[in-house]
Amino acid sequence: MLLKEDFDPFVGNSLLIHFNDDYILNAEIVSVSEGMSYAESIRIPFSVILRTDQKNQYFEQGTYPIIHPEKGELEVFLVPLGPDEKGMKYEAVFN
Repeated sequence: MLLKEDFDPFVGNSLLIHFNDDYILNAEIVSVSEGMSYAESIRIPFSVILRTDQKNQYFEQGTYPIIHPEKGELEVFLVPLGPDEKGMKYEAVFN
């Protein structure tokens, strides 16, 4: 089970996102935020914002493998948030 603490030390660092076999991008871990829990849960919900260098294109929401610096390959559901001045942002939410 992944926890917020699994991503906190890596804010500002990069990981890889495998959007498809021909398209693997570096993505910066921009932020990690704790969410609100409305039910008794083993894990406190959290979200991770990632940013790629993409400016005018993005991948649709879906499940993509990422390579975490310590946990290895993980299947994560990503939602595109839109671009900022540095690139395209994606969000992963863990409930």
